[in-house]
Amino acid sequence: MFTVSVKARKRLVEVKLSGLLSVAEIDELRASMYDALRAHHMIPCGFVLLLDATENPIQPQEVHLALNSLGTDAEILPARSAVWIGDSPSRMQARRSLPACPNRLFNTREDALDWLLGGESSAGEPPIASARVAFAQSSQPMNWAA
Repeated sequence: MFTVSVKARKRLVEVKLSGLLSVAEIDELRASMYDALRAHHMIPCGFVLLLDATENPIQPQEVHLALNSLGTDAEILPARSAVWIGDSPSRMQARRSLPACPNRLFNTREDALDWLLGGESSAGEPPIASARVAFAQSSQPMNWAA
């Protein structure tokens, strides 16, 4: 099971995962994220993502691979992603994820949000602005008008 919520003023997308998931649910999650981004006029690398995995058990390998593919999907790629894992048993799986954006694991929601919303990139720019530049230089433009 999953939920997707958006705090548009902060350019923050929050995803909460709970229980054992299926590959079909990961496909639904991707579609929900895509729809939420479009509904709030957010572009790839124009938002930050908080993934709440505190109630996420160790997933089957095919589900873990499907979750990892979300982290490299150019249409829903965040500028930064923070994974709030707490004491989750899926901590080891989360460490094996290789998203295409800056990503860190956190034990508390507050620390994750501080890093997402208050941190700056190494260039001294806000994380969203610097990620947009990198995305624009490395990707084909998305057709968000469709």
